[in-house]
Order: sequence, then C-alpha cells, then structure tokens
Amino acid sequence: MAGLPWVVLLMVWDGYRQMDEYGKLNMLRASSMALVALMLTVMTYFPLEQALKLPVLPMWILWPLGWLVWGIAFGLLNRSRRE
Repeated sequence: MAGLPWVVLLMVWDGYRQMDEYGKLNMLRASSMALVALMLTVMTYFPLEQALKLPVLPMWILWPLGWLVWGIAFGLLNRSRRE
C-alpha cells in the first residue's frame, strides 16, 4: 500500500509524456491549481483546528482531496478551452 502513490505517479508521468503540447499545458495548469487549492485548505484548516478546537484533519484525506481538486480543475480547464 505504501507504494501506491509511486505507482500512480509513474502512471501520470507516462500519460503526461504521451500528451501533445495542449494536453500538457492543461495538465500543468490543473496541477498548479490543485496544489494551490490544497495548500490553502490545509494552511487554513490547521490554525482553525487549534483556535476553534475542530477535529484533527487526518493526513490520508489530503491525497483524495488533492486528486478531487485536480480532477475538477482539469475538467473545467478542458471544458472552458474548447474551440
């Protein structure tokens, strides 16, 4: 199970290498948007967790949250940039 992120990373990297320039650009845009959204979520939640005594955010939730944000961003970029 510990190797799963590395397998997914290799699959994404292989898919990225096979894309054309337009697909690569959309992939990079979606990845950067997902990273920013995920970091904003985490960096906002952790201080609020301490101040408002919220439940602890499990670290495993960051993986599916990052993929969810990436998928939404990728879909929106592809939909909005169609000709």
